[in-house]
Amino acid sequence: MPLQHQIKPIRTRWAYAAVCLLELPDRMAYKKATLYWKTRTMTLTDTNPITRPELCESMAEVREGVDSLDRQLIALIAERTGYMEAAARIKPSRDVVRDEWRIEDVISKVKAEAERVGLPTAIAEPVWRELVEQSIAYELKVWDKTR
Repeated sequence: MPLQHQIKPIRTRWAYAAVCLLELPDRMAYKKATLYWKTRTMTLTDTNPITRPELCESMAEVREGVDSLDRQLIALIAERTGYMEAAARIKPSRDVVRDEWRIEDVISKVKAEAERVGLPTAIAEPVWRELVEQSIAYELKVWDKTR
């Protein structure tokens, strides 16, 4: 089925979104679409299909999968960083950049999602704590630079 037939528009209360349902051959992983809410367009990132982990038969396939996922993670972290820039612009004072309640709220949600998808929280929690700390440091730099 052509890709344009697989994209189904959805009207929500707040924005338009698109869901891309890709059915790839048996040995291929499902690829996710990146939604760009602001422009209401959708692009596919890293469109080369990869072998699902449980079907990898060589280290080349494993490395290809890891490299593909790393590229996607970088794109998502870059998008997340844009929200840190927005927070630095919006927050009225440098003192409110670090919010302990919000940090624990984020970590709690990450742990719940990790458990839901089968990721050990022993991996997810320290990775997100470091991501949050680096995000706060970045937000402080942006806050200082813009004031």
